[in-house]
Amino acid sequence: CDYPYIGSAAIKVVESASDREVPFQFIIKKNVKYLRVLAEDVPSLGYKVYEILKNYDVKAFDPAATVADSIIENSHYRITFSPQGVISSLIDKHDNNRECIQPVNNLFANDLGSLRGISGSPLRVENAGAVSVTLTAESYKPVKHISKITLFRSGDRIELENYILEN
Repeated sequence: CDYPYIGSAAIKVVESASDREVPFQFIIKKNVKYLRVLAEDVPSLGYKVYEILKNYDVKAFDPAATVADSIIENSHYRITFSPQGVISSLIDKHDNNRECIQPVNNLFANDLGSLRGISGSPLRVENAGAVSVTLTAESYKPVKHISKITLFRSGDRIELENYILEN
């Protein structure tokens, strides 16, 4: 869950019913600061209440995912992401390391027509923390665009964003 947040960073977040501290991180989206909370096991037709407690030392949680060169990986997935935003490999670790990406007409997942080229700015990590890690690609081929892939700490959620910056 993402909430616009302008308060102190010296906080902890607690799930109210269990009084259990949960991982959180601060992220920036479109120049706005948000508090991202790891909200797990929320009933599909229900809710959970989380409290932001101020004036606490921030607990160090393990990172949600790791990045090495063009690979972003968490406990569930290992994804290869090119500088053009192409996903050339997605390994599902919970399904016997099954490869989920196969080319169709020489195009891979999220391929805008790059033909697996590697031109573009170097990949960069943004919003890395205990809840999620985002890997960002910027390229001009075949059109100027930004692609972002985000892996989360738990579960099988992958978030993919694409921004086309020209006609």
